[in-house]
Amino acid sequence: MRRSRFVALGLLGLVAPTALAHERDFTLSRDWHLPYQGEHEIEARSFWRPKPNVVRQQLEYEYGVTEHFAIEPGLTFKKPNGDSFELEDVEFELRFNFLEFGFDKLLPAFNVEVEHRIEDAEEEEPKNEVELKSIVSWYTERGEDFTLNLNLGRGWGGDGEKGWESELTAGYSRPLDLIPGLTPPVDQPIEVGAEFIQHMIREHGTGLGPLVTWRASEHFHLLAAYVFALNEREENFDELRFILEWEF
Repeated sequence: MRRSRFVALGLLGLVAPTALAHERDFTLSRDWHLPYQGEHEIEARSFWRPKPNVVRQQLEYEYGVTEHFAIEPGLTFKKPNGDSFELEDVEFELRFNFLEFGFDKLLPAFNVEVEHRIEDAEEEEPKNEVELKSIVSWYTERGEDFTLNLNLGRGWGGDGEKGWESELTAGYSRPLDLIPGLTPPVDQPIEVGAEFIQHMIREHGTGLGPLVTWRASEHFHLLAAYVFALNEREENFDELRFILEWEF
């Protein structure tokens, strides 16, 4: 599977290999691309909310089962306000995409994620949660990626409040070629963009912030974003998001 930015570079005479590793474009949203069939990927995701000083660390393994289907089990650890890390939940995600890749057309995808929360006497949260993620992406020959996600989730079990939750996320990224002289090497591309999130139903917080990604090598890819809370700042916090991908 070819990533859009490398196909764009191919127009300049650089041909991407068929088995070019998949890479993630956003920290909040998913895009249409999946790992190619047989690709393995490990993601380390670090999220820090400065105001309550809470760190969450996610470790996930992703595997491309077929061209249009992937699985992704994972663990989430939480470190509240200087305390030690503790296991917060385990999860399993099924990822699907549809149609064949092409520029300048809408490409749909769909994810199903089931999460089991590890018991914590200090938090009244549902023990289990299922989340449905509907995804649509649009790629251009210039290497741009426009992605929109609508997520719908519901918790059950335990003493926590049960009910539906929803959020809308959006992302835009493009190669860093806006300023002459700052174009990175073609084998270490950098992309810049922005991410947006709007919580709905039970919460109504809005967030927006800048994004940068860097393919450090053939197998390592880094993403960083800082999402500013635009409203309801007593409950909707700023968040620094950092993801390291290892593909093999």
